Amino acid sequence: MRLTYLAHACFLLEADGKRIVFDPYKWRAFEGAVGYDRVNVSADVVLLSHQHDDHAGVAEVKGDFQVFDSPGEYEVGGLKIKGIASHHDPEGGRLRGSNVVFVVSDGSRSVAHLGDQGWVDPKLIRELAQVDVVLLPIGGTYTIGPREAMELVQQLPAPKVFVPMHYKTPKLGFPIKTLDDFLSLAEGIEVVRAGKSELDISSLEMVGKKIIVLEMAR
Repeated sequence: MRLTYLAHACFLLEADGKRIVFDPYKWRAFEGAVGYDRVNVSADVVLLSHQHDDHAGVAEVKGDFQVFDSPGEYEVGGLKIKGIASHHDPEGGRLRGSNVVFVVSDGSRSVAHLGDQGWVDPKLIRELAQVDVVLLPIGGTYTIGPREAMELVQQLPAPKVFVPMHYKTPKLGFPIKTLDDFLSLAEGIEVVRAGKSELDISSLEMVGKKIIVLEMAR
Protein backbone atom coordinates (compact mmCIF):
# COMPACT_ATOMS: atom_id res chain seq x y z
CA MET A 1 0.00 0.00 0.00
CA ARG A 2 1.24 3.46 -0.92
CA LEU A 3 -0.51 6.67 0.07
CA THR A 4 -0.08 10.06 -1.61
CA TYR A 5 -1.49 13.25 -0.09
CA LEU A 6 -2.74 15.39 -2.96
CA ALA A 7 -4.33 18.26 -0.97
CA HIS A 8 -7.11 19.20 1.45
CA ALA A 9 -8.92 15.87 2.09
CA CYS A 10 -7.86 14.23 -1.18
CA PHE A 11 -5.54 11.22 -1.18
CA LEU A 12 -4.46 8.60 -3.70
CA LEU A 13 -4.11 5.08 -2.33
CA GLU A 14 -2.35 2.48 -4.48
CA ALA A 15 -2.98 -1.07 -3.33
CA ASP A 16 -3.27 -4.52 -4.90
CA GLY A 17 -2.81 -3.03 -8.38
CA LYS A 18 -5.70 -0.56 -7.91
CA ARG A 19 -5.73 3.21 -7.59
CA ILE A 20 -8.24 4.65 -5.15
CA VAL A 21 -8.90 8.38 -4.81
CA PHE A 22 -10.52 9.69 -1.64
CA ASP A 23 -12.58 12.91 -1.70
CA PRO A 24 -11.29 14.75 -4.80
CA TYR A 25 -12.00 18.48 -4.59
CA LYS A 26 -13.49 20.52 -7.40
CA TRP A 27 -10.88 22.90 -8.76
CA ARG A 28 -11.44 26.49 -7.58
CA ALA A 29 -14.52 25.42 -5.60
CA PHE A 30 -16.37 27.88 -3.37
CA GLU A 31 -15.53 30.88 -5.55
CA GLY A 32 -11.84 30.05 -5.54
CA ALA A 33 -11.50 29.37 -1.80
CA VAL A 34 -10.14 25.92 -2.67
CA GLY A 35 -7.00 27.16 -4.37
CA TYR A 36 -5.01 23.95 -4.77
CA ASP A 37 -3.86 22.75 -8.18
CA ARG A 38 -6.10 20.33 -10.05
CA VAL A 39 -6.32 16.78 -8.72
CA ASN A 40 -5.40 15.43 -12.18
CA VAL A 41 -4.84 11.74 -11.36
CA SER A 42 -6.31 8.53 -12.74
CA ALA A 43 -8.23 6.06 -10.62
CA ASP A 44 -9.99 2.70 -10.59
CA VAL A 45 -12.16 3.71 -7.64
CA VAL A 46 -13.30 7.07 -6.25
CA LEU A 47 -14.64 7.23 -2.70
CA LEU A 48 -16.76 10.23 -1.66
CA SER A 49 -17.53 10.97 1.97
CA HIS A 50 -20.27 13.48 1.01
CA GLN A 51 -21.33 15.73 -1.84
CA HIS A 52 -19.77 19.13 -1.02
CA ASP A 53 -17.60 20.53 -3.79
CA ASP A 54 -14.37 20.32 -1.79
CA HIS A 55 -14.91 16.55 -1.47
CA ALA A 56 -16.88 15.46 -4.54
CA GLY A 57 -15.03 16.77 -7.60
CA VAL A 58 -15.43 13.53 -9.53
CA ALA A 59 -14.86 15.31 -12.87
CA GLU A 60 -11.31 16.13 -11.75
CA VAL A 61 -10.34 12.43 -11.78
CA LYS A 62 -9.23 10.62 -14.94
CA GLY A 63 -9.99 7.11 -16.11
CA ASP A 64 -12.81 4.59 -16.14
CA PHE A 65 -13.56 4.30 -12.44
CA GLN A 66 -16.23 3.16 -10.01
CA VAL A 67 -17.68 5.65 -7.52
CA PHE A 68 -18.82 4.68 -4.02
CA ASP A 69 -20.52 7.31 -1.89
CA SER A 70 -22.79 5.32 0.45
CA PRO A 71 -22.44 3.10 3.52
CA GLY A 72 -21.98 -0.57 2.70
CA GLU A 73 -19.41 -3.25 1.99
CA TYR A 74 -17.72 -3.49 -1.40
CA GLU A 75 -14.95 -5.50 -3.01
CA VAL A 76 -12.69 -4.37 -5.84
CA GLY A 77 -10.11 -6.88 -6.94
CA GLY A 78 -8.48 -8.08 -3.73
CA LEU A 79 -9.46 -4.96 -1.78
CA LYS A 80 -12.26 -4.77 0.72
CA ILE A 81 -13.97 -1.39 1.16
CA LYS A 82 -16.35 -0.58 3.98
CA GLY A 83 -18.43 2.59 4.10
CA ILE A 84 -19.52 3.54 7.61
CA ALA A 85 -22.41 5.95 8.12
CA SER A 86 -21.56 9.00 10.22
CA HIS A 87 -22.43 12.68 10.51
CA HIS A 88 -20.99 15.99 9.36
CA ASP A 89 -21.85 17.61 12.71
CA PRO A 90 -22.53 16.69 16.36
CA GLU A 91 -26.30 17.07 15.93
CA GLY A 92 -26.98 13.94 13.90
CA GLY A 93 -26.46 15.67 10.56
CA ARG A 94 -29.09 18.34 11.13
CA LEU A 95 -26.58 21.13 10.52
CA ARG A 96 -24.46 19.85 7.62
CA GLY A 97 -25.81 16.46 6.63
CA SER A 98 -24.38 12.97 6.53
CA ASN A 99 -20.82 11.72 6.10
CA VAL A 100 -19.37 8.35 5.12
CA VAL A 101 -16.13 7.07 6.65
CA PHE A 102 -14.40 4.64 4.29
CA VAL A 103 -12.05 1.87 5.38
CA VAL A 104 -9.93 0.14 2.73
CA SER A 105 -8.09 -3.10 3.48
CA ASP A 106 -5.80 -5.30 1.38
CA GLY A 107 -5.85 -8.07 3.99
CA SER A 108 -2.56 -6.95 5.49
CA ARG A 109 -2.99 -3.24 6.23
CA SER A 110 -5.99 -0.93 6.41
CA VAL A 111 -6.62 2.78 5.92
CA ALA A 112 -9.60 4.83 7.13
CA HIS A 113 -10.57 8.19 5.60
CA LEU A 114 -12.82 10.16 7.95
CA GLY A 115 -14.10 12.65 5.39
CA ASP A 116 -15.81 15.57 7.16
CA GLN A 117 -16.41 13.74 10.41
CA GLY A 118 -18.11 16.26 12.68
CA TRP A 119 -17.91 14.73 16.15
CA VAL A 120 -16.12 12.12 18.25
CA ASP A 121 -18.58 9.25 17.87
CA PRO A 122 -18.12 6.31 20.30
CA LYS A 123 -19.51 3.92 17.67
CA LEU A 124 -16.92 5.10 15.16
CA ILE A 125 -14.17 4.62 17.74
CA ARG A 126 -15.16 0.95 17.90
CA GLU A 127 -15.24 0.66 14.09
CA LEU A 128 -11.72 2.08 13.82
CA ALA A 129 -10.17 0.03 16.60
CA GLN A 130 -8.33 -2.36 14.24
CA VAL A 131 -7.48 0.14 11.49
CA ASP A 132 -3.76 0.82 10.93
CA VAL A 133 -3.79 4.31 9.37
CA VAL A 134 -6.39 7.03 10.03
CA LEU A 135 -6.68 10.05 7.70
CA LEU A 136 -7.89 12.60 10.20
CA PRO A 137 -9.62 15.98 9.64
CA ILE A 138 -8.39 18.53 12.18
CA GLY A 139 -9.47 22.01 11.05
CA GLY A 140 -12.77 22.49 12.86
CA THR A 141 -15.78 24.59 11.76
CA TYR A 142 -16.84 21.97 9.17
CA THR A 143 -15.19 18.97 10.85
CA ILE A 144 -13.83 18.04 14.23
CA GLY A 145 -11.27 20.61 15.34
CA PRO A 146 -7.81 20.20 16.85
CA ARG A 147 -9.02 19.30 20.34
CA GLU A 148 -11.65 16.82 19.15
CA ALA A 149 -9.19 15.29 16.70
CA MET A 150 -6.64 14.84 19.47
CA GLU A 151 -9.36 13.34 21.67
CA LEU A 152 -9.98 10.79 18.93
CA VAL A 153 -6.24 10.07 18.73
CA GLN A 154 -6.17 9.48 22.46
CA GLN A 155 -9.23 7.22 22.46
CA LEU A 156 -8.25 4.94 19.59
CA PRO A 157 -6.14 1.96 20.66
CA ALA A 158 -2.52 1.54 19.57
CA PRO A 159 -0.81 0.70 17.34
CA LYS A 160 -2.05 3.43 15.04
CA VAL A 161 -0.75 6.02 12.56
CA PHE A 162 -2.63 9.29 12.08
CA VAL A 163 -2.25 11.54 9.02
CA PRO A 164 -3.72 15.05 9.48
CA MET A 165 -5.84 16.55 6.69
CA HIS A 166 -8.45 19.27 6.06
CA TYR A 167 -6.69 22.20 7.73
CA LYS A 168 -5.92 25.83 6.91
CA THR A 169 -3.13 26.56 4.42
CA PRO A 170 -2.22 29.59 2.25
CA LYS A 171 -4.10 27.91 -0.64
CA LEU A 172 -7.31 27.39 1.32
CA GLY A 173 -9.66 30.25 2.10
CA PHE A 174 -11.78 28.45 4.69
CA PRO A 175 -11.95 29.84 8.27
CA ILE A 176 -10.48 26.75 9.91
CA LYS A 177 -7.54 25.90 12.17
CA THR A 178 -3.97 25.17 11.10
CA LEU A 179 -1.80 22.09 11.34
CA ASP A 180 0.20 23.72 14.14
CA ASP A 181 -2.98 24.23 16.16
CA PHE A 182 -3.37 20.45 16.15
CA LEU A 183 0.25 19.49 16.65
CA SER A 184 0.56 21.81 19.66
CA LEU A 185 -1.76 19.39 21.49
CA ALA A 186 0.25 16.24 20.69
CA GLU A 187 1.85 15.87 24.09
CA GLY A 188 3.35 12.43 24.53
CA ILE A 189 2.65 11.35 20.93
CA GLU A 190 5.42 11.03 18.38
CA VAL A 191 5.15 13.49 15.49
CA VAL A 192 7.02 12.80 12.25
CA ARG A 193 7.22 15.40 9.48
CA ALA A 194 7.79 13.22 6.44
CA GLY A 195 8.98 16.05 4.18
CA LYS A 196 7.24 14.43 1.22
CA SER A 197 3.73 13.61 0.01
CA GLU A 198 4.06 9.81 -0.10
CA LEU A 199 3.85 7.18 2.62
CA ASP A 200 4.68 3.49 2.16
CA ILE A 201 2.05 1.95 4.41
CA SER A 202 3.14 -1.63 3.73
CA SER A 203 6.52 -1.04 5.36
CA LEU A 204 5.31 1.00 8.34
CA GLU A 205 6.51 -0.15 11.73
CA MET A 206 3.31 -0.32 13.75
CA VAL A 207 4.37 0.49 17.30
CA GLY A 208 2.42 2.75 19.63
CA LYS A 209 0.78 5.88 18.23
CA LYS A 210 2.35 8.20 15.70
CA ILE A 211 1.26 11.32 13.79
CA ILE A 212 2.83 11.50 10.34
CA VAL A 213 2.59 14.85 8.56
CA LEU A 214 2.65 14.53 4.78
CA GLU A 215 3.34 17.43 2.39
CA MET A 216 0.58 18.26 -0.07
CA ALA A 217 1.44 17.38 -3.66
CA ARG A 218 -0.94 19.98 -5.08
